Amino acid sequence: MTTLTAPAKLTLSLRITGVRADGYHLIDAEMVTLNLADILEIKPGTGVGGTGVGGGGGVFFIFFCYKI
Repeated sequence: MTTLTAPAKLTLSLRITGVRADGYHLIDAEMVTLNLADILEIKPGTGVGGTGVGGGGGVFFIFFCYKI
């Protein structure tokens, strides 16, 4: 099993400044890091799976992995 830390960030401002030739938007964002992080545990699998972690009545995150 592999364990990774995914630090949290907070977007304070976000502006769309244009559109690129490939259709994606150009953005200008101001972000700060927080003293919070998700801990991701990655294990071998046999297909598609997902996990949600809840607390306080809500789901904080859901992620899916696919074995190729």
